[in-house]
Amino acid sequence: MLQGQLVPAYGFVNAQAAMTYLQGCVYSGHRLVLNWVKNTSSLGTSSHSTGSPLASSVASPASRSDTCLYSVFVGDLSLEIDDGLLAQAFSQFTSLYDARVIRDPKTQISRGFGFVRFKSEADAMESIVAMSGQWLHGRLIRTCLLMN
Repeated sequence: MLQGQLVPAYGFVNAQAAMTYLQGCVYSGHRLVLNWVKNTSSLGTSSHSTGSPLASSVASPASRSDTCLYSVFVGDLSLEIDDGLLAQAFSQFTSLYDARVIRDPKTQISRGFGFVRFKSEADAMESIVAMSGQWLHGRLIRTCLLMN
């Protein structure tokens, strides 16, 4: 890959997990409000619906903390790393909010990367510097900030 060029990529997304994870987050200066959409019979129109049984379990932005979360990508993870071990590795940063290892949707085997989120931008930045190149379960991990 040449620096500055975009490379086409794809991924698998669980809609409910994405809604739960992103609901109320700030993106490009706007707070996200995510809802289920139900197609109507006429092409090109849709009606918003919160009637989905899954949608009712998603916290509304008003019920979530107004704190913006800062996400850090963590790559080259050992396959033995789970959410708890990833969180433990970053637990020295007091504003750690959560940690998640990404898994194959069919096999549930780790994809070798994950994300940690912080309430503090300073902790997110410090974690990138402190943790990049550190050994975690026999692997050198790499970190970088995700931009919203």
